[in-house]
Amino acid sequence: MRAADDQRRQAALARDAELKKTAVPTSPPPKANGCATCQKELPAGALVNVKGKNYCYGCSIAAQADQCFACNKPILSAMMKANNRKYHPECLKCSRCKNQLTEGFRMRGKDMMCVPCSSKP
Repeated sequence: MRAADDQRRQAALARDAELKKTAVPTSPPPKANGCATCQKELPAGALVNVKGKNYCYGCSIAAQADQCFACNKPILSAMMKANNRKYHPECLKCSRCKNQLTEGFRMRGKDMMCVPCSSKP
């Protein structure tokens, strides 16, 4: 009986050790008077509330900005729209040659292509 208990205990310890290896680290929760992005602590009056979260001024600008469809980063300056999606100018690229689309584009199926690539078979 005692040997069976020892085996169960050893199996449980092995499972726990395996779980610790595969556990995904979590980020700390935002501080009550801290920015949800950079965690900087600020007085309550210095925080900007965006969609129910508190941000410092610098992070609030990025939190409110449109997101680039290609890189998923905030668009803080020039923006291009194509196919009802928003892009940084440098992220709007031909799906075939990967050159930046500056002179217009054509759709081939779901792919945006520069004019020269769209005319190739």
